[in-house]
Amino acid sequence: MGIVPQTQNAAAQDAVNVLQTILTDVFEKGLDAYLRAQAPWLNFWGISYVYSAILDKLTQYVYQFLAQWTVIGVVDVQTWVESSNYAGSVVSLKAARDAAMASMDAAAKQQNAQAVLDAQAKFKQDFQNLVHWDGSATP
Repeated sequence: MGIVPQTQNAAAQDAVNVLQTILTDVFEKGLDAYLRAQAPWLNFWGISYVYSAILDKLTQYVYQFLAQWTVIGVVDVQTWVESSNYAGSVVSLKAARDAAMASMDAAAKQQNAQAVLDAQAKFKQDFQNLVHWDGSATP
């Protein structure tokens, strides 16, 4: 269906495939049937070919436009989720670090040290998801 954005992002590709199905199976076929019923002269031999070509081109333009914005939207939502996770990890890391520093008890300090290590691991994972360049990190 024309030129579409190429992406390695599985969620965006699935959304584009659904969009293509909706536009071809629902929009184009439904509009075609409606217009042919309203204007029977569109079924005449020469006119039918020209009409079908025009409708197909119109659907391709709409599809290309919507496919590009669908990919952008999916990647934008994923980036927003990753950014939110990263911000939460920063807050958790700071809280765990502050709790470890506040406690001077050896046993409590060991427990807080593990919490700091866990928070650091989560921070590292969320930061890697945030800066994943192609947007294919799982949200």
